[in-house]
Amino acid sequence: MKPHRLGHAATLARDVSPTHRCLHGRFVQPLKPAAALQFGFLRHPIGTDRLAATPDLVPFAAFPLDTALAIASLLRAGVPARFPGLRFGFSHGGGAVVPVVHRLHKAWTMSESFRELLPSPPREYAARFFYDSLVYDPGYLRYLMRSEE
Repeated sequence: MKPHRLGHAATLARDVSPTHRCLHGRFVQPLKPAAALQFGFLRHPIGTDRLAATPDLVPFAAFPLDTALAIASLLRAGVPARFPGLRFGFSHGGGAVVPVVHRLHKAWTMSESFRELLPSPPREYAARFFYDSLVYDPGYLRYLMRSEE
């Protein structure tokens, strides 16, 4: 992996969401050297199959849900804690990340095994991720910008 001419190394990740891939084998191996380089992953949604009958809903319903599921899976697998040098970016403002992370926080307070994988609350890790601004709503964008507090 070679840094970009501007000094950044990153790739578009097609599928980082299934938790079992975050915990085992082939997915974990490339994360070790990537973390040492402070490599970045940009995740764009791919879960459009459930809305095949209504393709006009894909960017408005499937993308936000798929993005939130990817974030939830990475958090639940403890990937940000295991590889703190990695940088994750998510399209569509993180999709439905806000309500999902609030629910993950509750799960984290109730699950010792979750806390063992993720020593800090999920909100803290989610606040370290990068999100684009394609959210279609200025009020929601303002909320995302201040939700780190």
